[in-house]
Amino acid sequence: MSGRHVIIPVCDLAADGRGLGFMPAEDPEQGKIALIQGALPGQLVECRVVNHKGGIIQCDLIYIHSSSWTPAAPLCPHSQECGGCPLISAPYDLQLQWKQKIARDAITRIGRIDREEFDNLATTIVPSPHITAYRNKAVFAFGRSQSGEFLAGFRKPFSHEVCNINECALLDAAACQILAIFRQLASLANLEPYAPHTGGFLRFLSLRKGVHGKDARWWVICVTSAGARHERDQVARLGRQLMERMPEVACFIHEERRKRDLQPFGEKRVFCLQAPGVDATLEMELANRRFKIDAASFFQINNGAATRLADIITRMGANIPAKSVLLDLYCGAGAPGQLLAHASSKLYGIEIDRRAVGLAKKNALNAGLGNCAYFCGDAGKTLMTMQTRLQNKSMTLLVDPPRSGMDKATLDAAMKLYPENVIYVSCNPATLARDAISLQKKYRLVEFHSVDMFPHTPHQECCTWWTRL
Repeated sequence: MSGRHVIIPVCDLAADGRGLGFMPAEDPEQGKIALIQGALPGQLVECRVVNHKGGIIQCDLIYIHSSSWTPAAPLCPHSQECGGCPLISAPYDLQLQWKQKIARDAITRIGRIDREEFDNLATTIVPSPHITAYRNKAVFAFGRSQSGEFLAGFRKPFSHEVCNINECALLDAAACQILAIFRQLASLANLEPYAPHTGGFLRFLSLRKGVHGKDARWWVICVTSAGARHERDQVARLGRQLMERMPEVACFIHEERRKRDLQPFGEKRVFCLQAPGVDATLEMELANRRFKIDAASFFQINNGAATRLADIITRMGANIPAKSVLLDLYCGAGAPGQLLAHASSKLYGIEIDRRAVGLAKKNALNAGLGNCAYFCGDAGKTLMTMQTRLQNKSMTLLVDPPRSGMDKATLDAAMKLYPENVIYVSCNPATLARDAISLQKKYRLVEFHSVDMFPHTPHQECCTWWTRL
């Protein structure tokens, strides 16, 4: 029965940032797992039962009766309604402890790595150099309130509802100002927000902070549904007005998406408005290098933590055998594979994004790396076509897959090649652990590191080193 109130001691943190506890003895569903949105370990909370999903009770926080720790100083005025930073009220050292446990539980329970063995090789989670204003990218959604007010901000957890954002602890002031100006302009233009079940035009506003020359600037992508000419003209007018009012904006890009979904990227680039000498290509700094990327390209969102991750990967690269081939799957615009290219006889990068492949080639050329070759295509299928070329060669595999992990075809193709070493980077300990089950058939885990790429959230970046059995 939903709607009833229960009091639960929160004993753990779920991987999605919700507090985990067990239904009390006096409840009809005593002993069942409860996941409580807004609650954290060490708290005694009153919560409301919302629904049941897969035998787990879903709850919303009503009131915190007590806590075993003292809350951190408030960092964000939207923390209670936005929900994007579920750990923000906890001291940072506690956040790191909880994340380390999430990774440990995933690798040992899902991945079936012996707990004692894991504890002997895992290092303490590496903290982020900054815990506020650390994001170089943000994606905002649009919506309307029940009263019809135009909204622009983040989607609330487990909901399509949009939380209007004026400030954000994770972004610098310029990003929030860009959003505020665009919200005002779009509202005055009466552009209709998009929802999959009702349609609409305005979908997402994506901001990316990069470098142009010596200056830090913002690249803005407005993603809409496919529009008529007058709608495209409206977006162009909004872009020009935004750039006039915010000199920090180096480039304004309009992309369209026809599919009825909530993916925050376009299928077609309509136009690109740019400041003098600027285009859709920007530079990102990593480990004393600059990488050219497109405004829509993947790149780590926390420059300081990304450099600490790159340091770990570079140290692992010192173990690559001389004249070994480096296979860089899901290589993006070339980082971090190119940081290891000097230790390899040849680097083969595979990436499905054609634009990113072109940039990876440019980045290799700019770095004077003549031993890098890049291929555009599905990772698994491309690996299969390279079987003959790579046969009997010494190889190291570097993979940095999306949050869903490696697809089965790619993992199977990689295992068939049987490289001596595997460096697996992951932003999701659960899918890393799932793939670890397959890796253990042929490899031994010898290093495990995690980096807090995303302070105040339950997410982290993991980096593992595997060697042949």
